[in-house]
Amino acid sequence: MPTPCKPPCTRPWKPACAATLLVLCGAGLAADNSTIPTFNCGTSPSVLNTGYNEAARAQIAPGQTDPQWFVSSTQAAYTPSTLPPSNASSTWGAAFVPNTISGAWAPSHGSGAVFVDAQGHPNAEWLSPRAVGTNHDRGPGGTAYAWPYPSPYTNFYRTQFYLAPGVAPGNVAIALRYYNDDRMRDVFVNGVRQTIPGGGFWTSAMQTTTLTGPWQTGLNTIVFAVQDVGWIAGFMAQAIPTATSICKVLPPRPSAVPTLQFTALLGLSGLLGALGYRRMCCRKN
Repeated sequence: MPTPCKPPCTRPWKPACAATLLVLCGAGLAADNSTIPTFNCGTSPSVLNTGYNEAARAQIAPGQTDPQWFVSSTQAAYTPSTLPPSNASSTWGAAFVPNTISGAWAPSHGSGAVFVDAQGHPNAEWLSPRAVGTNHDRGPGGTAYAWPYPSPYTNFYRTQFYLAPGVAPGNVAIALRYYNDDRMRDVFVNGVRQTIPGGGFWTSAMQTTTLTGPWQTGLNTIVFAVQDVGWIAGFMAQAIPTATSICKVLPPRPSAVPTLQFTALLGLSGLLGALGYRRMCCRKN
């Protein structure tokens, strides 16, 4: 993984510096070609929405991959000691926005979309291990399919970000709501397991969670473990629209117009008065 960018300012870390950092180094390029954004207190949590291009304010097109979300699938039994693959594992692959979604899934686009922004525009999409929205192909002729599978799949969905220097890790909280096919097992924040509601894929099965860490300056990794007992597989998450920042407490904004001190004003007034007196004296002489 690349070394996190350092702020280009030598002064204490402020939003103005953060904006410069995002311009200069913004999204880093990971070894697996995923996009890793840099977060500060000015970052909207919706950057993490699945299947969503925050810069374009648009959903990612069906059949395309999400550059911020990767997926790794396994049929190994999921146990309390199960951990997601390491970041360097070759099992990670780009997560796809499916070409079509199951009719049983909560709708993600159009007028009926369950996840929308403040203006009512859909801002999240389902992701899946494959563009066809499944874990794997069916058997010959599409008939060799039995539910449930003796060994369910576990699909690990991963996203990453850099936390900018100067942002206190303890000040970060990311509130999300989500759907999954079939069942959420756990979420891992920098390798630390946290149990969250299992949820489901139908419209009324939405669940919420707030991730409060443990965060760290530099690279952070979030992995959702979703169990699938059938053939179709998916995961969709949206930052709760009322959350405008990843920070629980926003730093004070610097004043846009510098305020002159009273003593400085007196000094300036005295200087102007002295200059005027000198001009008058010069005219008399």
